[in-house]
Amino acid sequence: MSQLILSIVNLDQLLPTVIARHSFDRTGGTIGSACADWLMDDREHSIAPAHCEIRWIEGGFCVIDCCQRTYLNDSALALDGWSARRLAEGDQLHIGAYRIRVQHSPNEAQALDDAFDPNLRGIDTLIGEWPEHVQPEQNHACLVSDLCALLQPCADSDPLAAMPGLKDEEGWSKDALERLLDGERP
Repeated sequence: MSQLILSIVNLDQLLPTVIARHSFDRTGGTIGSACADWLMDDREHSIAPAHCEIRWIEGGFCVIDCCQRTYLNDSALALDGWSARRLAEGDQLHIGAYRIRVQHSPNEAQALDDAFDPNLRGIDTLIGEWPEHVQPEQNHACLVSDLCALLQPCADSDPLAAMPGLKDEEGWSKDALERLLDGERP
């Protein structure tokens, strides 16, 4: 589901009781100093109890000014009362002393489509790109043989090979091994 994320950008004006960020889903909500979904107040108490509304209208988030004191971007004029204005990515709302940045969060279905889009560069593509002078050595056969040599059993590291009488010419003597398992000492 699409979300609208609103963030206060002038944090120096933020009062301790105000949360600096709020998100709205398609159900929308209100911004104000009382009985609102996002409660906020400033030092001058210039934010109305129901300052403005956020609504999902015709496929996009809109703001509706409820008090004639909500401003969009650098406009010196307040928004038209009770008429909806579409919010675009990067817009700034001015509510009281706060400047609030508008961000749209893509819905999950779109994000999933983007993850499988072959035209978009994924993390695997970015990781796979190495500058030519930084490419790892391509001599894999040498590395594999070195690794296999490390894993080969070695007589020096086998504690049973050091015990006399356990091994005959063909390998392990069944009789000697059985005697050892029966508790006989060499």
